[in-house]
Order: sequence, then C-alpha cells, then structure tokens
Amino acid sequence: MDKRFEKILTETKRIFMTYGIRSVSMDDICRELGISNKTLYLFVSNKAELVKLTLLHEHRQGAIAFKKIMKENKNAIDQLMMVSLFISKKLSEINPTFSHDLKKYFPSSSREDSEKRNQSIALKVKENIELGIKQNLYRKDLNSELVSQLYVQKIETIMSPENFLASNYSFTEIFKVMFENHIRGIANEEGIKHFEEKIKTFNIKL
Repeated sequence: MDKRFEKILTETKRIFMTYGIRSVSMDDICRELGISNKTLYLFVSNKAELVKLTLLHEHRQGAIAFKKIMKENKNAIDQLMMVSLFISKKLSEINPTFSHDLKKYFPSSSREDSEKRNQSIALKVKENIELGIKQNLYRKDLNSELVSQLYVQKIETIMSPENFLASNYSFTEIFKVMFENHIRGIANEEGIKHFEEKIKTFNIKL
C-alpha cells in the first residue's frame, strides 16, 4: 500500500473516531491532514469508499498485531490474555457516534466490518483453544468451534447499545469479568494455576 494513503487511512480513522462520520466532510479531512482534495481523490472516489477502506485498513493492522502477539507468547493462556486485552482496548476506543453513523449511513460497510471482526476474533480464539488443549492448560472435552462462537457472541452482547450493564459499568470492567469467567470455564487445574500467577504480573487486575 502507498505510504501516503496508509497515513491518510490511519488519520481518517482518528478523525472519524473523534467526531463521528456524518459530520466530517471530505474537505474537513483534507484540512485536518494538510493535504489537497486532489491528493485525497487520487486514492478514493467518494466518502463511502474512504469509510470502507479505513475499516479494511484497521482490520489489516489488527491482523498484524494478532500475529505479533502469537509470536511473542507461546503459552496459550498468555496468548489469550494479550489478545483479549488488545481486543478490549480497541473496542473501548470506539466512539458511540462513530458506531451510530456507521450503522445508519453506511450499513453495508457496517455489516462487513462486524463480520470481519467477529470472524477474526472467533478464528483466533478457536486456534488458542486447540493450542491450550495440546499444552494441557485447557479441558480436553472442549468444542473449540462452539466455545469460540460463544466468546464472540458475548462480546457482541456487551457492545450492544441495549446492554443494561453499560449504564453502571465501563466497557473495560464488563470485559474483564467476562474474560475471567471465560478462561476459568475452559482452563483445567493447571491452566487456572498459571492464570492466577500470570495476572499478578499485569498492570491491570482481571
């Protein structure tokens, strides 16, 4: 990808997350980035295309981050903790205005974004469960496909605007409890022991 366009997509995401999508024009983006309209239109034809490509760029960056986490953490529980913290951070950064605008004004991009995110998370959780079973950290009787889909469904639930817990707790607080319940449900005695030792070294307490 052209380095100029990569920078444009990164900065566009920041702008959308700050102000929402609907209220930001192509002229606003050019002004904010200090580029001409001509430069922006070298890469995209319209705002809808810019929104779609910004989301795809974010998915690519997420895939790179996931790969790095997997490479640096060989233990399945360590992997799951780091991936979950990454997911939690990313989801907690989503501006409600951005989500609303995306769903209402760019529904096809919204559906595609949600599907890609859920498929990516489900795949990583499934791979992690299978690794944890091999490493004798997770229960042997787990259905990796089903558990991974349930994990994604839980994330979808806590992200939902209708989530009644959101008025009393932050997304991060809810996610931490959900994550701990998840890992205690899939880990065996050895895995839980490792998990309880590992969280002592983290900056946040799960």
